[in-house]
Amino acid sequence: MTTEEKWDEARDLLLRASHDIAALRRTIQQLAPKAEAFDALSTVIGMLPRQGHGNVPDVAWQIDRFLAQTGPVLDPVNVPAEDVGGSV
Repeated sequence: MTTEEKWDEARDLLLRASHDIAALRRTIQQLAPKAEAFDALSTVIGMLPRQGHGNVPDVAWQIDRFLAQTGPVLDPVNVPAEDVGGSV
């Protein structure tokens, strides 16, 4: 590839980059009102009363507490079937 061809390729890349940047700027301008509307609706929806989840027990904490109270952790592969409610 000659130097002239390299410069032509570089110019083409720069021209495409310039066009892409301009297209992205137009897209941003078109989407800006939608983004503002989304933010406003999100704020309003956040103010609406919702069904609370405040009294839901923390399952991870309950599991950790249970494991701490039961002692050493058992290997589930080597637990006899009668200990886990199954049959052999």
